[in-house]
This record gives sequence, structure tokens and C-alpha cells, in this order.
Amino acid sequence: MDEEKKTIRAQIRRLRAQMTREEIGQRSLEIWQRVLESGAYRSCSVIYIYMSLPGEAETRTLIQRAWEDGKKVAVPKTDLEKRQLHFYEIRHFGQVKPGVMGILEPSEEEGARRAPDPDGAVLMIMPGVAFDRRRSRIGYGGGFYDRYLELHPHLQTAAAAFDFQILDKVPAGEHDKKPDCIYTPSEVIR
Repeated sequence: MDEEKKTIRAQIRRLRAQMTREEIGQRSLEIWQRVLESGAYRSCSVIYIYMSLPGEAETRTLIQRAWEDGKKVAVPKTDLEKRQLHFYEIRHFGQVKPGVMGILEPSEEEGARRAPDPDGAVLMIMPGVAFDRRRSRIGYGGGFYDRYLELHPHLQTAAAAFDFQILDKVPAGEHDKKPDCIYTPSEVIR
């Protein structure tokens, strides 16, 4: 299964690398419009969301909109030693700095505060490399979100993906956590 996941990750990386910044921006806006129209977004008061990497659905747009809508925003910080994620509330983009593997992470020095344990008012937008219509997910291989969701099984979750990231079938083990729904530019998969 690990080799199959590696092959799929490489395939999706190649497809993402072919997208222009303009395509990423436009398709990201289409994804976020679907999220904004969802009951999950309207009913939450806090969003846990990743800081996007190049080639991923660009998350800054949704983060900015959430702030404008009066929602709190928390982004993950990786604890490599314990192999865990911790979410920190940020109030502006000056509170994130490059962290593990160059991914933007919250900076306590810049005022980011550790978020309390999530409750029913939280919507988590989780990253992923590839998905299928059963909502199975291939992440980046560290298992950080799977472990976090094991500790918080009742958290409402969603994923953002470009249409080409939805495959017929992706390999998944029993420890791999599925998002409740997947938003793409053209559909919502539940």
C-alpha cells in the first residue's frame, strides 16, 4: 500500500506542477465558494485550516474571508518529536512563519495563541494529495491529521481538492481518516 501511495503522490505532484498560478487561484475561489455556501461553514465559529503549499488549493482567501465573517481561525504547528499537530489561533498573516519543511506555521513570538481543544463549533479543513468518491484520503505520509482526528473523532471535517485529485480509488488503511466531505471546483462529495 505504501508504494501505491507514493506513486499516486508523485502523479498528483506532476499534475499540480502543470497548473499556472492563475489556474490555482481561480479553481481555489471555486472551491471556497462551495465551502462558503455550506451549512458547515455557516454554523461554525472556528475554522482549523492548513496554510497551503504551492500547488494546493490556496487557503489564504478562505482564511481572510473567515476573519471578515467574524470567525476565529487556527492553523497547525507540527511537533515532529511527538509526531503531533497543535492548532494555534491567528488573527493576521504576520503571525505565521516558515516552520517544518518550509510550511508556514503559527509563531508564538508573533502572538499566535494555542487554540483550546475543539468543540462542536469547529470546522477543520484538512489537506490531502488524493481522494476517492468514498472520501478515502491520501495525505502527505506523516499521519499527523490521522493522529489528531483519532484524539478528536467528533470534529467536523472537510477537504479541498482540485478535480484531478479525485481518483477512482485510493488505498486506505483502517487508521486513515476520511473527511466528512470534499469540496472541488465542480462538486461536493459527501
